[in-house]
Amino acid sequence: MKPGLDIFEYDALQYTDLLIVERENLLLTEIWELKEDWDNNWGSWKDLSFYDLHIEDMDEVAVEFTQRLLNLNKDARQWPIYEFLKNKFA
Repeated sequence: MKPGLDIFEYDALQYTDLLIVERENLLLTEIWELKEDWDNNWGSWKDLSFYDLHIEDMDEVAVEFTQRLLNLNKDARQWPIYEFLKNKFA
């Protein structure tokens, strides 16, 4: 749309509410993908027999998960899903 507005030498309007919603949507997508990744890993681990578990690999995944959780934007930390993940896993 911006190129079309350039013809008329008109600046595009900035809708701050829309920008906030887009940003929150990206953050929500990131945090829910994080939860889905954890659930997928957990699901594959719980189906293995005890002797087939690779503890070192599980530990690496847990550390990576914790880092991803703690590196989320501070705005994401206000949501209940963040607190749930933090209290349960970190």
